[in-house]
This record gives sequence, C-alpha cells and structure tokens, in this order.
Amino acid sequence: MKFILSDQASEALEALWDYYYARGGTTLADRILAEIREAIDKIVEQPALGHFRRDLTDKPLRFYRVYGILLIYDPASSPLYIARVYHGSQDLKRRLREERD
Repeated sequence: MKFILSDQASEALEALWDYYYARGGTTLADRILAEIREAIDKIVEQPALGHFRRDLTDKPLRFYRVYGILLIYDPASSPLYIARVYHGSQDLKRRLREERD
C-alpha cells in the first residue's frame, strides 16, 4: 500500500529537512527524514499503530510520534493519507482546527 501527503505534510517535511540541515548538515537531515519515512512505511503496513486523540479532534485521525514529530493520518484511507506533520510542542488543537486541506 502507498501513501499520499497533504500539502501541509509535504511542506512540513521539507521544512524539517531544512531545520536539521542547518543544525547538523546533510547527514543529520537525511537520517531524520529517513526515520520519518520508515515510520510512514510502518503505519502504511499497520495503520492501527497510532492512537486517536479525541482531546484534539473529533475526526477519525490517528497520531504517531517519531522523536517529537507527530504524523497525523487517516487509518481508513487507501492509499494512506498523511494529513498533517507537526512538532509535538505546537498548539495542536488550534492548528488542527484552523488549517484546512
């Protein structure tokens, strides 16, 4: 099974690569993004791995953490839809409420 990234998720992953590149160079940035991609591959194979966060959204989205980064996805979609990528320190409830696809 494959996956689709929302525009926000795609932009967030690019920004993460830039962030880690500025702090540690290509090796660090590539390693972090490779681990995020491995996590995406894992949830594609097992979409129930993440957990629901009813305190943040009433949508049927699951949350899966890689380091401090949250992959937010629709486990019922095919291909798997990665709706959002956020750092866990952000105001997730506000961001989920305000941002639209």
